[in-house]
Amino acid sequence: EQGVELSVLFEKMQYLVHIGDDYYKNIVLLRSIRLLVTQLCDAYNVNFSGSICIETWLKKGDQSDDANYNLIKNTSQIICAVIGGSDYVYSTCYNRASKNVNANNRINRNISHVLKLESYMDRVIDPAAGSYFFESMTDHLCARAWHQFQNREEL
Repeated sequence: EQGVELSVLFEKMQYLVHIGDDYYKNIVLLRSIRLLVTQLCDAYNVNFSGSICIETWLKKGDQSDDANYNLIKNTSQIICAVIGGSDYVYSTCYNRASKNVNANNRINRNISHVLKLESYMDRVIDPAAGSYFFESMTDHLCARAWHQFQNREEL
């Protein structure tokens, strides 16, 4: 209605997702976003060849006072975001009780470096591809979302 081309609109869109404690559901959600955006482009005949930017973040409020628990939880959440297909992951300091911000930031960087340099998670295009569980759950969620999109009432 504003005269903006849909291809330009799709190129500018970013999707922000909070990664909570339900890791499997979050992986399926992130994978579904990519598929649904592709389906929308096909449905509206948009020639979109750009990348779909998905950003995920971890809330400070999700953390407890136990630094070791937070370290494991933070690492699990980052792995979940990467497996789900997030382009950017914003992690928080793992120890909110600590007054040493530099040490917390260093540990966050080290988590990313370990995941990148030792597990090569940055080199795999779709880590969950081929997993029956993730593939079937992603297909199920996309089908439900697409059905609701097609049957929505006009505003």
